[in-house]
Amino acid sequence: MRKYTPTCVIRIDGCHVWLGATNEQGYPVIRRDKKQRNPARLIKEQELGRPLVSTERVERSCGERLCLNPEHLKTKKLE
Repeated sequence: MRKYTPTCVIRIDGCHVWLGATNEQGYPVIRRDKKQRNPARLIKEQELGRPLVSTERVERSCGERLCLNPEHLKTKKLE
């Protein structure tokens, strides 16, 4: 798995605010391997050392859609 390092501004509240492209809902997106990807998922996959399965979602404890701080990103199982 290639290491992913996002381009962000770090705010005083600890959020790493994404400066790149966003999707229609206002969440960060990148193009990787000719696909649109979610940087938050890439960061969690990198942290966990494995791909996330389709029933896993990444949520932000801070509530900031543009935040990519690994400490703010939590994995949640969909039911």
